[in-house]
Amino acid sequence: DARPDLGLADLSVGRADEAEQALAAAIRLAPGWVQPHVTLAYVRRWTAGTGDPQGLRARFEDQTLALSDRIGLGFALFKVLDDLGRPDEAWPVLEAANALAAAADPWSADQERALVDALIESFPVERFAGLERRPQGPGPTPIFVVGLPRSGTSLVERIFAAHSKVAGWGEPPAFQFQFREASRAQDRQKLTAELVRRAAGADWRRVAQAYLKDTAYLHAPDKPFAVDKVPANSLVAGALRLAFPNSPIVWVRRAPMDTLFSCYRIPIGGAYGWSSRFEDLAAHWAEHERLMAHWRSALGAGFVELVYEDLVADPEPHIRRLLQACGLEFEPGCLNPERSEGAVRTASMTQVREPISARGIGAWRAYAERLKPLRARLEAQGAT
Repeated sequence: DARPDLGLADLSVGRADEAEQALAAAIRLAPGWVQPHVTLAYVRRWTAGTGDPQGLRARFEDQTLALSDRIGLGFALFKVLDDLGRPDEAWPVLEAANALAAAADPWSADQERALVDALIESFPVERFAGLERRPQGPGPTPIFVVGLPRSGTSLVERIFAAHSKVAGWGEPPAFQFQFREASRAQDRQKLTAELVRRAAGADWRRVAQAYLKDTAYLHAPDKPFAVDKVPANSLVAGALRLAFPNSPIVWVRRAPMDTLFSCYRIPIGGAYGWSSRFEDLAAHWAEHERLMAHWRSALGAGFVELVYEDLVADPEPHIRRLLQACGLEFEPGCLNPERSEGAVRTASMTQVREPISARGIGAWRAYAERLKPLRARLEAQGAT
């Protein structure tokens, strides 16, 4: 039971070889256990000599397995076939895995639109006019990194974590939890339009204090700043500003086709239930852009936009600008975020252990023909 967790722990701190050994040992001990097979698929870069995906295929097609297991196996099998350069085999598997994921976790564009309407109405531009910096109290100053999943937020978190004055916190759920608590709603499991309206009048100083208490186990006494990287905090950026008027909020943007295809190809689900169907991907992107345009207008100074493609094409000037905007001096170590210490437990945990590069730009083009419907939807909504 411990070996898959050990493998994930090794992987989260960049020890891929040790992770592979732990997962392979788990498979030897319990060949029928699905999760180690799934995780191992993501650890390895598969080549013709690495192994045969037929074992994964047989498990994925096993109708007796739990739905969650089949979903995980489908995405893992796609990853293996994609690594092997077999797109014609890989794509039907990816479509089937997403069909299962969509059935397991339905998503509503109407509910998303209502949520964004409620956020814009509850946190209007004029609410932030004249908002002044104030003493925060004990604890580090958070730097909040937001954006769509797979847009480069993990890379930016690692860039900050490489700085001597910044602690990397990864993705603590603390602010999302405190926002829900502030609503005093009966059902606090999901962010809804009703919950947002109930939370709008919260005592944001108290929310900030509760957040810092919830994250106290992460505080590093020698680091006056901390980076909190939760993509879903894009929704509550206005509340972040009211709770922490001294804190920068960094919005990482990436070309929509690369971002959305990257979401479509992995099992993120949960808060990201929009990731399994083209129409939902496009609808969510449009609502995300609408909300972020509002935050840009409302939050002004301290709301920092960073374009992923610009960052990876020419890292140093953009990292210098990013640090300066957050009140930090440039440090050369920030140019090598792959050397940052600490764990990363996101879908990018292997990529962030590599030097900054533009390798992932345009990855969707390998499936351009199959992605035409998604691209057409985005273009109809004004995406470039």
